[in-house]
Amino acid sequence: MAAKQTIMLLAEPAGLPDRIAGFLGEMGFTTRFCPFPHEALEFATQLSPAVVLADEFLLEQSDPLLPRRFHEHPLLRRLPFVILADQQNARPRVNPNDSAIHAIVPKVSNAMDLYNTVLRALKTEPKPTGTDGAFATPTLSETAPAEPVRRQLVPEPVSTNDTPQPVADITLARLMLHLARRHATGVLEIRKGPLGLRIGIEDGSVRQVVNLDQGGEAFGKLLMRNAIITPLEHRASLKRAEQSGVSQGEALVRMALLNQETMNEFVAQHKREMLGELCGTEQWLGGRYLWREGRRLKVDNEALSQSAMHVVRNGILRRLRPEWIVEAFRRRGAATEPMSLREGAREIFAELGLTREMIAAADGLEGQNAVGLFDRGTRSSNGHEALRLAFLLLIADALAV
Repeated sequence: MAAKQTIMLLAEPAGLPDRIAGFLGEMGFTTRFCPFPHEALEFATQLSPAVVLADEFLLEQSDPLLPRRFHEHPLLRRLPFVILADQQNARPRVNPNDSAIHAIVPKVSNAMDLYNTVLRALKTEPKPTGTDGAFATPTLSETAPAEPVRRQLVPEPVSTNDTPQPVADITLARLMLHLARRHATGVLEIRKGPLGLRIGIEDGSVRQVVNLDQGGEAFGKLLMRNAIITPLEHRASLKRAEQSGVSQGEALVRMALLNQETMNEFVAQHKREMLGELCGTEQWLGGRYLWREGRRLKVDNEALSQSAMHVVRNGILRRLRPEWIVEAFRRRGAATEPMSLREGAREIFAELGLTREMIAAADGLEGQNAVGLFDRGTRSSNGHEALRLAFLLLIADALAV
């Protein structure tokens, strides 16, 4: 190849073996990550890649029809679309007979098979592997990895075209990091059944949180935990709120059970708790989200000013269940793979605001694996703390597996 050709990796770096990007880099390609399927068409239009390699798991979780939409796009219809499949599946998650799909290659495959698939997609001839048969074709696991490729964030606005996107296991954490790094401004709305949340973000920081579940009991339960109201007052205020069409806090003020200052204080605390649940629990899995670029929410007396980056950090480090984390590693076939810090990890430590103790713990993750950290955590709490930290760093692209 006379000039480097660009391959678009439609995948989350945390869910794709680093050796794939590293090997393709060694073979003369430039790789660019696009971790959000709803941005893929715009990303590809602006990038003009030679080939798209798409993670089958990510497509299934977000947009199984994306290959077809690429095929029907007037500027992208000739772009080869190759699926990186999960070998652990008995059946492929995508339709192998779909004419929009150029080829399907296992994620953990023979390195030259992947390389030759890319070359065939480019309609060029594969490199010879030797004339006397003395050179065995290397596997991806045998190929010396190049320096891990740091994800290049898309500078253009995030847009969902008013189409709600599904919430998979690390969707919201990834999205919040993305918005923080872009210093984005807009409104994020999340819904799951009767639950709903609207988050106003300005310049990458959360400024407002609105609970769309007006009939919910979370705020009243917070007040009961702090001995501000009794269970009887909680039930009475919920009924009053429903009858009057106001929030429970406003109903409590009208009933003279709470003064405005105390209500404002606990409303702000309630907002922080809801933010903690955003990335620190599985509450929103299976729901859908919508990001509206450039929109703003009205800021009230309980306005927040919390970096979206710190929302992710605090939620994962303080709340996320270790059992769920190790299962997330297993789903990606990485539960027993050794961990290593990526190039540029120190910069990400600073972004996340890690303490000296956390940085020392991060250095200790070299060579560890998720199962080992989880097992260690059953004997002492520091194992689970290390597992949470590893998961955070993986999502933030500071850790490779």
